Amino acid sequence: MVLLAALVVAAIFVIGWPLLHTAAPEDVVAPPTAAADERVRLREDRDQALEALKDLELDRRTGKIADEDFTVLDAELRSRAAAAIEALERPE
Repeated sequence: MVLLAALVVAAIFVIGWPLLHTAAPEDVVAPPTAAADERVRLREDRDQALEALKDLELDRRTGKIADEDFTVLDAELRSRAAAAIEALERPE
């Protein structure tokens, strides 16, 4: 019974500690900057373009898209992906 009571007190302490503890400056996460938001946008652009390239290649192999259309769309998507990758590789 004493062990159970000790476990209950320990659980209350562990759960309640963050509520009673004041946050130190290193505990607080800084809000994202405009540069960080731009990097996230560039990563999303890159990922979307690469995913679209995979889908486009699959569509070409299965015959859902004509070769002429594939050539145009492939060039556009590769250009978009390359631009995002180049922007991500630039130093901040």
